[in-house]
Amino acid sequence: MNMNVNKILNIYKKKYPELNKLHIKIVPLNNDSTCVGKCELTLIGEFINIGKMRYRHVIPDFIQLTENDKDITFTLLHEISHAITPYYERKVKDQWICMDHSDKFYKNYLDVVKIAFFNKIIDKEYDMKALKIRDKN
Repeated sequence: MNMNVNKILNIYKKKYPELNKLHIKIVPLNNDSTCVGKCELTLIGEFINIGKMRYRHVIPDFIQLTENDKDITFTLLHEISHAITPYYERKVKDQWICMDHSDKFYKNYLDVVKIAFFNKIIDKEYDMKALKIRDKN
C-alpha cells in the first residue's frame, strides 16, 4: 500500500495532539549513514524516576526519512512511535543508558501499527511478537 507520508502523519495528529507541530523532512540517501529514519525530539521537564528507570517527556520536532526507502511507510510508523514515547533511561553500572526501544516504545508502536491497519495504510495486522521480529529486519 502506498500513501503520502504527510497524509499518514495527519491521521496520527488526530489521535496524538503532541504531533501537531511535527513535520517531515525527506533527505537523499547518505552513504555514511545506516539510518533510514530518525525522530528529533526536545526533552522537557525533569526526569521522573521509577526504580532503575527514569524518563522525561518529549516534544517531537521533526521526523527525517530517506528518499527511495523501500519500506518508508514502516519507517514512518516507527518514527511516529518514537515521537509519542517519553525518553527513557536505565541505570546500568552507575551509568544512565538511553532505552530507545523500551517496552513503552513497543506498546506505542503496536498501537500505531494497529491504527495503520485500521486506516488501510498497511495490509497486515501484527501482534507484539511479529512486530518486534519485523522491526529487527
